[in-house]
Amino acid sequence: MFLPLALLLLSCTLPTDEPEASATATPAPTSVVLILMDDMRYDDLWAMPWVNENLAPMGLSFDAAYVNTPVCCPARASIAAGGFLAQSTGVLSNYLPNGGATVFNADRTMAGALQAAGVRTGFIGKYLHGHPPRTVPIGWSWFNKPIIEEDWSSYEVAVGSSTSTAEGTGATSSVSQYLTDYIGDQSLGFLEEAGSEPFFLWINHWAPHYPATPAPEDVGAFAGLTLRPPSFNEADVDDKPLFVRDTQVWVDAKVESYDEAYQSAMESLLAADRSVRDLVEKLDELGRLDDTVIIFTSDNGYLYGEHRQSGKGMPYQEAIRVPLIIVAPGGTTGREHRLVSVTTDVPATIQDLAGVTPDTEGDSLQPLIEGSPPPSWQERLLIEAYEGTPHPSFAGVVERRWKYVEYTGDDLELYDLSSDPYELESRHADASLDPVRQELADWLDERRGLLMRTSSATMQVGVSSTLTVEAVGGEPPFSWSAIGDLPAGLSLTPDGELNGTPEEAGIFSVGLTVTGTGTRRHSRATESFSGTVRLTVLDESGSSGFAPPDREERITVRGDGLDVEIPAPSGHPVYVTLSPNGDFGDGLRFSALGPDAVISFEGLTPGARYQLLIQGQGPAVVREVQIPR
Repeated sequence: MFLPLALLLLSCTLPTDEPEASATATPAPTSVVLILMDDMRYDDLWAMPWVNENLAPMGLSFDAAYVNTPVCCPARASIAAGGFLAQSTGVLSNYLPNGGATVFNADRTMAGALQAAGVRTGFIGKYLHGHPPRTVPIGWSWFNKPIIEEDWSSYEVAVGSSTSTAEGTGATSSVSQYLTDYIGDQSLGFLEEAGSEPFFLWINHWAPHYPATPAPEDVGAFAGLTLRPPSFNEADVDDKPLFVRDTQVWVDAKVESYDEAYQSAMESLLAADRSVRDLVEKLDELGRLDDTVIIFTSDNGYLYGEHRQSGKGMPYQEAIRVPLIIVAPGGTTGREHRLVSVTTDVPATIQDLAGVTPDTEGDSLQPLIEGSPPPSWQERLLIEAYEGTPHPSFAGVVERRWKYVEYTGDDLELYDLSSDPYELESRHADASLDPVRQELADWLDERRGLLMRTSSATMQVGVSSTLTVEAVGGEPPFSWSAIGDLPAGLSLTPDGELNGTPEEAGIFSVGLTVTGTGTRRHSRATESFSGTVRLTVLDESGSSGFAPPDREERITVRGDGLDVEIPAPSGHPVYVTLSPNGDFGDGLRFSALGPDAVISFEGLTPGARYQLLIQGQGPAVVREVQIPR
């Protein structure tokens, strides 16, 4: 039983390094509140003083909590599914063809299973990318989705309900309340309406995701705040993969920009901190603290300059390691050091607590919460990211000590996290560690999802050539198909051979889809992956003849929008990802087919700066534009 809240908050102390056994005779409660932050990394908890000083001591804090895929939509889809890897849901990124809500199996969700078992289900906040604004997914007794672009003080919301077997339709209305406060207030309303019913409430905050707008009273609360771990703007990156080696040392202006972004992100957490406090107090007022489990965590982390990088979608600790606090009546308090997956183990736990047999790939944490650790526990977690960011795809494995990563191409990383927690020196080339690397590589080979490995190739005009496009992961044999037209003179066989005699020099973005023979465990669709090979075709002089247009010819800003021209041969796929903060993993992605496709954007915010990732003929480029006021 919980102490009265006021007494509890006066008497709580910071958790010790080891779990403190508490009474475990209380039956497993059937109600759960899941509070999911967005882009909050493991070391951001200090910016939520109430959670850090009051909620954490009430429960169990996990210091090795990870997300399997550190990208927004895949992570949330894994949770919504009930605890499945991205390779099992098929939601590999935020965008089609490899991700977004369109590829998610909306008929098979944790909410649907809970609602069918008699649990009142509620959701408020951010759902899956590309999910229709007014559609209520299966399984929600109450569903409230703010429709946010960048303004956290004026937006539309869609509110409705559905059943465990059929979607619903939400009614829209306008809201002029600070976003985090709105989410908090609506959550309290759900708790009041739930009465004494068993419930599951999923609160999906935007904070501290960009634009990370602080509440008016919190602006400037962390003025002058900077983040300077040893890995910040790392000087020596010779041990790192190519995408890091190709990143220049940040200049002062960029450092200042991300200092401001970090300050704003941390200030945005203060309102979320108050909303958690209000929620706990409301549960106490309603007498529901004795039968409700509170889970606090995040969908992924974020880099603010570590290894010269920003954003997510990378295997570094700042992107994959997140906070996890579980407060349960009569449950264990203190710290837990075992490896856990937020995206698979937490949903398994929610179903277990609600008395529903978990449909999941995760392991329930209920034994740990009750202070009765299972006889064995996972010693390794799979981490993976497929596409949708400027960073290459990767698959890896993390342990308490070692982290091993393989990227598309030939880059590897191996870190000893016990002696090098900031990942300053990759040990993948250390011959003395070959046995460790090989063991981890073998473990990974048995578990990684299907991915196209070949990313670039070179041919010559008039010379007969054959390129065997490679895939890794999944279940062979594989079959291949082309997206759009191939360069003149080339053909693709079903087994992945790109052959023929090229007729034209240039740099071509060749779109391909590989399909395996495996079935995704959650979506139950046949596994497949779509990607591009950058094919450089040289003429007799050794030149590709490619001369990209300058910026003025490629991007035209007009009014509240812009046009982007992407050079590409007829029938070849081109892509533009638009991001208001350089976080292309959470931007908006658009595609078209050449020749020289023009992709247009409307309704952009006056005065705002946007970054564009442009992928077509030639190397990918990143541009920044500002919309006039």
